[in-house]
Amino acid sequence: MSGTVRGFSIDTCIFESLGFNLETGEFGVLRQQLPPWLTLYIPSIVKREVVGHQVINVHRSEQEIKTSIRNIHRYSGVDIGAISTAVEEMQLATVAKIFEDRLRIFIHKFNGSVVAESGDKLLQEMFERYFNSRPPFESKKDKKNEFPDAASLLALEYLAKKQKKLFVLVSNDDGWGRFCDQSEVLFCVKKLEELTALYQAESGVVAAIEARIVESLNDTTSEINKEIESGLEKSVPDCSWIVEAYTGYCSRVDPELDFAEFKEFIPNVDSLRLWLSNNGEEICVVELEVKVECNFGVSAEFSTWDSIDHEDVPVGIGSTEFSDEVVMTVYLTLSGDLSGGNPNNWEIQFEISQQDYWINAGEMEPDYSGYEE
Repeated sequence: MSGTVRGFSIDTCIFESLGFNLETGEFGVLRQQLPPWLTLYIPSIVKREVVGHQVINVHRSEQEIKTSIRNIHRYSGVDIGAISTAVEEMQLATVAKIFEDRLRIFIHKFNGSVVAESGDKLLQEMFERYFNSRPPFESKKDKKNEFPDAASLLALEYLAKKQKKLFVLVSNDDGWGRFCDQSEVLFCVKKLEELTALYQAESGVVAAIEARIVESLNDTTSEINKEIESGLEKSVPDCSWIVEAYTGYCSRVDPELDFAEFKEFIPNVDSLRLWLSNNGEEICVVELEVKVECNFGVSAEFSTWDSIDHEDVPVGIGSTEFSDEVVMTVYLTLSGDLSGGNPNNWEIQFEISQQDYWINAGEMEPDYSGYEE
């Protein structure tokens, strides 16, 4: 397969699932995991969707900041002029241009380009698929919402046929998958790791290097373990944490994370995957699962349903602290004399997966004292 595939594309849903972090995590090591001849093609609709999502996220956050600033003034009377000025000086209106530049640099790393959806032939086939309920228009419900996907997929298919190449598309969208099932030049994988697995180094080639990495991971004093520990200490507080909790004291609890602190980790050496650089340099990328113990602080607002006014009524707040273990995926880019040199002399770059991490605070109890009359 690797001998015939020459292009790949990434759907909007994959960018979103990784937090649009183009420089870190999975996207940060992707260039080293894929062969240099594999070219990235992004449909212009996907480009607009990715940039648009980021603009919406930033503007929503901007409004939350402004609302919080107004509330500070309303509740305390404190002068908020300096804070308001600082928010305005961030020039958030330019975020679209900023993200377009980041996306352009990302695409350039893979010698890629943006694919335009245009031409009478594309339009004709798109409507033919729509009226005949062919992928991605099979669903009777919300068929019209599939036009952007159809235009993107047809543009990629036309390009692949023109270049007489096969393209791998990365998308967890069922419509993309069904379209590729009927295509002669496109096939679809649901996750980025399924794409990178196609180019994972053969076991016979990397056996010696892998053995040295495992040996270093089993040595708690090794530089690899020190780098992982340092990376986790910096990354854990800023990860995307989703908190769950429940309560038996009222009808609703809304938990929020106050802090996340790294404690210790245990590497799962059986999960190790390795990619060797294809440009002749002694560089490899290691993917590794680690079991990470963390300390968490969670606060929550509690409310109960008022059946007369038909609204949630606040009844208290509460907080809790606890420790929990979370399985995380980290990526190490190793460079140096991988075959014969001292592993402690390797250069090591650390990345952490940009996925969401779920934690459960368990049962939480409200403090009613703040709401006593």
